[in-house]
Amino acid sequence: MKKSFAFILAAIVLLTVSGCGNQKQTSEQKGDITSAQGGSDDSSKDSKSIDLKPQENDLWNNDKSRQLESFMKDWQATMHQEYQNYYPGKDVSYYGITYPSSLGSGNIAVNDHKVSMGWSNDGLGKHDFNVVAIYSDIDHAKMGAHLYFFAIASNKKPIVLITEQNQGTPDMLIHFNPTKNTDLEQGFEKIANSNVQ
Repeated sequence: MKKSFAFILAAIVLLTVSGCGNQKQTSEQKGDITSAQGGSDDSSKDSKSIDLKPQENDLWNNDKSRQLESFMKDWQATMHQEYQNYYPGKDVSYYGITYPSSLGSGNIAVNDHKVSMGWSNDGLGKHDFNVVAIYSDIDHAKMGAHLYFFAIASNKKPIVLITEQNQGTPDMLIHFNPTKNTDLEQGFEKIANSNVQ
């Protein structure tokens, strides 16, 4: 009798833990990290001893970089544009300014407000925007090149910033804005919010 009870109890715990893990993955894919511990009343009681919080290093990693690279190959084809990936050690020269080397120069604005930016391999950092990827079509655009910064904001939300600025401004800043391309925005959000390890 005791063996049967122990076996049934172990099976219930295993199913509960398994269900919580699946629920975590689904909620993170939707970007709702705080609801990962929700669910039915029964499963939430049992899951208190299990740490379901995403690790901070899950904000960005090499797997997500590869996913973004694959996504950009598909996306650029739909846009009839050709983008290159840039990172520390491989700068883009965008109308005379090199990125990511110049990220910390203090001359960047988002929505007309001066902000701090820096490169981040994991999405974490002390900046307003921690850039995890840079793509540009400047080497292939006939005119009107685009420069995209894929970043994790200080509130840990993914954001895609774009500039097409090709000359100086009176305030001496390079002006970026959030992209209006919903496919690009949603694609990056999905990758950044996924639980890839």
